[in-house]
Amino acid sequence: MAFVADVHYSIENVVFDRRSSDLSCGGIWLDDSSPPENGQTVVVEFELEGRRIKTRGKVVGSEAPIGFGVIFEDTKPADLEAIARCVTAPSRNPILA
Repeated sequence: MAFVADVHYSIENVVFDRRSSDLSCGGIWLDDSSPPENGQTVVVEFELEGRRIKTRGKVVGSEAPIGFGVIFEDTKPADLEAIARCVTAPSRNPILA
């Protein structure tokens, strides 16, 4: 689902600020002209429903200069529930939230 938000991601304690354009229960897409390589582990942080989501994941689908996907690997159950609510709520528009 479309999800435009400011996202911080880090690789080995180096932090990058990017925008997301898509969110699912299993991962997030980040717009980045110089994306990390597939397989790299990243820590992703973003705001959702007034809470700070912080999770570890793996880079998949890296496509320069477009961006990359992250598959969530270590997400707290409460954060997964918040993501699922956002993704499955048909009337919710996270772009305007």
